[in-house]
Amino acid sequence: MIDCEGRYQFNAGEVLFLGASGDDSTASEFVDVMYRFAASPNRENIEIGDITVTSKLGWEYLWVRYEDGVDQNMIVQRPVAAYVEQVYGYGDFSVIGMV
Repeated sequence: MIDCEGRYQFNAGEVLFLGASGDDSTASEFVDVMYRFAASPNRENIEIGDITVTSKLGWEYLWVRYEDGVDQNMIVQRPVAAYVEQVYGYGDFSVIGMV
C-alpha cells in the first residue's frame, strides 16, 4: 500500500529489516546510508483441510503436521495440526529514524 505522499505503508509483522550499508568516504558531515527491507503480507483465515489458521504475521513460519488417512480405499495425508512460529525478533523502526 502507498500513502498519499508516495510512501509505502505496512502493518506490524510485514517488514523484515535486511541490513544497512553506508559510505562515509566523502568530506561531508553527512553519511549516505542505504537500508534494505523485504515485505511479506500478514494473512488471516488460512484454510488447510479442516483446519483454519486465524492469523499469521508476514514473516512468521507456518508448518503443518499430517497423518495417514484413507479416502476411497487410498492412503492419503490429512492435516491434523498447524503451527505458526516466530522466526525473527520484533523491533521498532523509529530507532533507525524510519518513522
